[in-house]
Amino acid sequence: MKHLAGRITAPVLAVALVALSAGPAAADIPPPSPTRPPGTEGLTTLLNWGMWIVTFAGIVGVLIAAGSMMISHRRGEGGEQASKLGWVMGGCCVAAAAGPIVNVLL
Repeated sequence: MKHLAGRITAPVLAVALVALSAGPAAADIPPPSPTRPPGTEGLTTLLNWGMWIVTFAGIVGVLIAAGSMMISHRRGEGGEQASKLGWVMGGCCVAAAAGPIVNVLL
């Protein structure tokens, strides 16, 4: 198997070098500029409503976690409720970063 890998590696490297030398330089390729296709205003409205709902749910989640922490602190169990706040904050961070995450992946 090791002998076969040596025979395949040289041609693959040669093809890669030819492809890299023949292709345009990265500086010559213009970056894409995303534009919204016509007729997608309704989709943008749905995305805006979805983001509003997620923001509202995050605010409610923080308030519920804070209330649970206050009630549990009186009983001496406040540390267990702090993890709920961490999960809510993590969800808020992912929701806020949804657009940039998708832009990075594309």
